[in-house]
Amino acid sequence: MNGKWTGFVCAALCLLSGWQAESVSAAEPKAVNTGSLYERVCKAVVNVTSTVISKPYAMATASVKGNTSGFVIDKMGHVVTSASGLSDLRSIEVGFVDGQRWPAKLLGVDDETDLAILEILAPNSNKETFGALSLAATSDLAPGQTVLTFGNPDGIACEVSRGILMSPVKSVAKPDGTVLDLVLRTDAAVSYFNMGGPLVDTNGRVLGIISPAFMPAGQPSITGFAVSSEVIQNLTSQLVSRGYIRRPWLGATLISITPSLAKALNLPGEIGAMVTDITPNGPAAKAGIKASDRELRIGNTVYRVGGDIIIAVDKTTIRSDKAFLRFLQGKEPGDTIELTVYRDKKLSTVKVKLGDKAELTGQGHKGKK
Repeated sequence: MNGKWTGFVCAALCLLSGWQAESVSAAEPKAVNTGSLYERVCKAVVNVTSTVISKPYAMATASVKGNTSGFVIDKMGHVVTSASGLSDLRSIEVGFVDGQRWPAKLLGVDDETDLAILEILAPNSNKETFGALSLAATSDLAPGQTVLTFGNPDGIACEVSRGILMSPVKSVAKPDGTVLDLVLRTDAAVSYFNMGGPLVDTNGRVLGIISPAFMPAGQPSITGFAVSSEVIQNLTSQLVSRGYIRRPWLGATLISITPSLAKALNLPGEIGAMVTDITPNGPAAKAGIKASDRELRIGNTVYRVGGDIIIAVDKTTIRSDKAFLRFLQGKEPGDTIELTVYRDKKLSTVKVKLGDKAELTGQGHKGKK
């Protein structure tokens, strides 16, 4: 934040009680011993089968429906995996590299992200030995950071691939046109062998789950995309507690304020998320949020501009559209949030009651409980 922006904010935003920093840093940690890391992560990476495997001693060379990877996320024996990798939901087994195999039940699925949550049906004393993996924040990830993908395609051995993070969290369109937010891209080898497995940093913390949601039908199962840890955390807590997903919805499309936009619009700073479009009768529209009303060309890019710029929510600084999306991960439909917006060279606060995205799509609540 430059001095001009800081002075403006401090003078007009005493109501914010000062700017707050972004959430927990996930900058690349110091690398640990590769062998130790492999052993620790693989302890929690499982093979999930929901079909009969006729040759358990031989790894298949092509994807087998009902055979995928997953990983344990807590001491209660909950497993995150790929929903599309499941077949017979009445006969699910989870296998560990040490030879343990346990039945599991499906708690819920999220079709939008292809994420499923299982509960391993094992005694609590055994669950404590499964070696749950911890989740890391992705707010400060940088391109070029070393990452690893893990999978357990056959229930016999854990496989790992090393690569780099090609881009931090972004919005990515699936083949059906649905846009998913907070997605990571990597050049580490990604195929059906590790689909449903974790993408981890060099300290063994989960950054995301390898997802087939972006794979076009009939194409090789190499995607390079992973749904981020923030999404995993949010969806897991919902699926475990109630078996279905409720997504808070602002009813607005946002873009980050870039240095070039800030300069062209003569803004006092280079932070925030501009509202470009608003859904009629949505939460933002009902709250009086203003959308962009004109276009501006900068180089070869045309931007919609003139809309409100969100610079804080509930007195927490918003530096980008992705920061706002992360904030929504911790909210529920029906929650009321307070936006601090910059409009016509003035700051003001607007309260918005978040809607339910399912109401927009007409999908309702899906899941099993």
